[in-house]
Amino acid sequence: LNYSAQACYAIAVSQDGKLSFSCQSDGIISVWDLHNQTQVRQFQGHTDGASCVDITSDGNQLWTGGLDKTVRCWDIRENNQQTSQYNFSSQIFSLGKCPTDDWVAVGMESDAVEVFAPGRPERYQLRLHDSCVLSLKFAHSGAWFASTGKDYWLNA
Repeated sequence: LNYSAQACYAIAVSQDGKLSFSCQSDGIISVWDLHNQTQVRQFQGHTDGASCVDITSDGNQLWTGGLDKTVRCWDIRENNQQTSQYNFSSQIFSLGKCPTDDWVAVGMESDAVEVFAPGRPERYQLRLHDSCVLSLKFAHSGAWFASTGKDYWLNA
């Protein structure tokens, strides 16, 4: 599958295996029909590279993070429908959506992980790394997440 941006930073595949979502250096999230190998739509909103992606366990929402210091939530069921945007103080390098609750964990270029839940006032900042947080994923149970950074550590 061919895209027009200089790079693809991250991908996710729908639970049924029919669609793939690619985060591109131009800020666009492309949606691909894997069977027909065609692009079926795009989500536009990030003003700099879209760097990370996760899909909710019900398959209805796509969460993306960007080098524009934003996390965005998209309704996958509607074309180009961004449902919310969250601003951060640092570029977003990784994120994970908890599969069992509303929590979203965001790994940043600044070495911090911020954990928040849309609609809740709580927002937690964790210092798990000495450098940027490159990858972050929740366990299937939703009870914990793991992250990696440029500091040679995997934290869980």
